[in-house]
Amino acid sequence: MDWLRSEDAESLAQVVDDVGAGRAGVRRLAHRGRDSLWAYAPIDEVGTDLLIIVPFSGIARAAGEADVLIGEETAQQLAIAGGVSAIMIAVVIVVAVFSARSVTEPVRAVAGAARRLAGGDLTARVPVSGRDELGELADTFNTMIPQLADRVRVREALALAMEVQQNLLPQDAPSLPGFDIAGHSEYCEDTGGDYFDFIDLSPVANGHLGIAVGDVSGHGVASALLMTTARALLRGRATRPGALARSALGPVMADVNRALAGDVHRGRFMTLLYVVLEPSSLTVRWVDAGHAPAMEFDPGTGTVRDLATGGIPLGVDSDWRYEEVVGTLGGPGTILVIATDGVWESRNPAGAMFGRDALMDVVRAHAGEPAQAICDAVMAACAEHRAGRPASDDTTLVIVKATD
Repeated sequence: MDWLRSEDAESLAQVVDDVGAGRAGVRRLAHRGRDSLWAYAPIDEVGTDLLIIVPFSGIARAAGEADVLIGEETAQQLAIAGGVSAIMIAVVIVVAVFSARSVTEPVRAVAGAARRLAGGDLTARVPVSGRDELGELADTFNTMIPQLADRVRVREALALAMEVQQNLLPQDAPSLPGFDIAGHSEYCEDTGGDYFDFIDLSPVANGHLGIAVGDVSGHGVASALLMTTARALLRGRATRPGALARSALGPVMADVNRALAGDVHRGRFMTLLYVVLEPSSLTVRWVDAGHAPAMEFDPGTGTVRDLATGGIPLGVDSDWRYEEVVGTLGGPGTILVIATDGVWESRNPAGAMFGRDALMDVVRAHAGEPAQAICDAVMAACAEHRAGRPASDDTTLVIVKATD
């Protein structure tokens, strides 16, 4: 295992000092010749520290995209506010024609604030000088502006959260002798609770690969945070010495569950299937935490079988003991399908679900193609089944195909 290095030795020493003292922090320094942002904090539950290094250019790009999004949302909201303000101003002007001269000054104040708002000034306010209709109008106008500003900030935060979560998903399929692997995940909201990951287990055993597919109950930011926590816990635990010993996958999942159970609220949980591939023998080892079983398709016989499952979802019982299962894939062309329920529970306009049988029919029809093509075909079939309707749940799919 290599030491973590940086061209900025002084800043790296400060990071080491902070980690040694149990302090969290964020610093900007080079990593492998790239300007990066280092964020670190202790994880008390597992007695270690989590360090995330992200190229600064990616953050700057995300900020730029967020800036564009904010501009578009602000323009839209300002257009609405401008239209409402114009209507209010027109009504007030008609009344002002038949009212005393004292009415004109409040009207001018509202008009001036509306012009400032239309110009993008979210600090615009109207002085409230009375309790009559004009006073209520000014008060309503003043109340509307902070709400508009809050909505812009929420949209900005959601855009950044979506960018960060998408960056946590694998960007490229792993290269593993004897296997062709592909994965894809789509969220029904800006952020989601589905998760898949390819874990390089070289620090523990050369040539081994871990595949994780999970599904957090619910959607949105809360589910995304729970998914991110589970990802960090599994990655940290799966690469420790001894994590690939026989029957060790059960304790690995138990440790993740124990750490996660103390953080989740009642009624929230996560299913997770963790699979380890051993290329030298085509051995497949897995441990299941309440997730739907993986399905194996044998092109020689055309049959489909479910891999044995067991265990309860993570976060339900901190003392649950998970059991490892060992199996062997068939010969070349055998396909392993790991998915979340959002795939087969996709519904058409009549309410009928896509179904696991239809999923495997697509796999069977494209069995001779690469894993990525099979993955794309399944996701396209789900979208076609919905007939243009948006997905009601996150959908995640991983395809593992044995090669020569």
